[in-house]
This record gives sequence, C-alpha cells and structure tokens, in this order.
Amino acid sequence: MNFDTFSTFYAFGIIAVMVIVVLPSIWSTLKLNEPFLYHSFEEADEWHANAKREHPVRYFLTEDVPMFFRRLNGRRRDLYYWVRNTLWDRHNTIVCRKLPVTWSDRDHRMLHACFQLLTDFMDLEKPWEFSASDEEMREAYKDCDWADERVEDWRELRELYQWWQKRDETGEKYDADQLMLTRLIKHRRLLWT
Repeated sequence: MNFDTFSTFYAFGIIAVMVIVVLPSIWSTLKLNEPFLYHSFEEADEWHANAKREHPVRYFLTEDVPMFFRRLNGRRRDLYYWVRNTLWDRHNTIVCRKLPVTWSDRDHRMLHACFQLLTDFMDLEKPWEFSASDEEMREAYKDCDWADERVEDWRELRELYQWWQKRDETGEKYDADQLMLTRLIKHRRLLWT
C-alpha cells in the first residue's frame, strides 16, 4: 500500500468520524430553541420570521434542510403507495364474488357491489360488534345515550349480512332486493372500523 492510498483511506476515515460523531453533536447545539407549543398560528409565524432574520444560517440548517428531506421522503412514500395501489392492492375496486361473470345490468351490479362491501367489511375487517351479542354491546355502550339505537343498527346489519349469505340467484326478487338494499344504505355510516 503506497502513501497515496493510505492518505486517501485516512481522509475518508476522518470524514466518516466527523459525520458519525461530530456532526450530530454540532447539530444538537444548532437548534434554535423553538418553543414546544404555540398559542396561535400568528405566534408560530412570528417566531419563524424572527429566527430566520436573527440566525439565517442556523435556521437554514435546522429548519429548511430537514423540511426538504421530509418533503422528499413524503414524495417517495406517495410514489410507492401509488404504484402499490395501482398494480397490486387496488383498494378502489370491488370484486363481486357472487356476481356471474356474464353481462349484468347496472342495477344488478349496484346491488352486488353494495352487499359485497358489507361482506368484505364483516369478513375482512371483523368489527367486534358483528360477533358480540346484544347484551355485550349494551354493556359496552352503557354510558352512551345512543346505546339502544346502536344495538338495533348492528342487529339489522347482521340480519342483512345473513340474508345476503343465504340469498340465491334464482328467480325475480326485485322488490325484496330493493328493500334490503335500502336498509343497507340507511346503515352505511357503521361500515368503518
């Protein structure tokens, strides 16, 4: 190993030590003593304006540079999420498992899509109210004025789910389907966890 190679490794070693050991300690002393909690947005804006005016280099290093990297990281995450949802997860697509693979009219597809959302909610997200008895729900919601209403709503959702699981595709049942679809739409506010 000649002198030039040794000096190059030595220089890189010194730079690595500075980056790993020295810069974090300098970074912590550069902080601008930002107040932990502002009382208003105006106070926050005033503090940032004063800090930028009084310590421009320190403000740039402690506020602007980290914000740049946070935004860059956010864009990276957004791009990853977009690619993942476009190619694999497809959260904006409803796959209707009971719908035949042939042509269906839009009203028939609407019925199947709504009840597939209910089925996915009950089977995949598994809300605890779905498996709880009415007494358990009343006990859990005992301090709420809307407990009885919530119990009735979940009872109806369970009935709709069970009806959809037992429903067969033969025969014309447009009126019964319309009634059940209307009942489901009335309770759509419960379909979240």
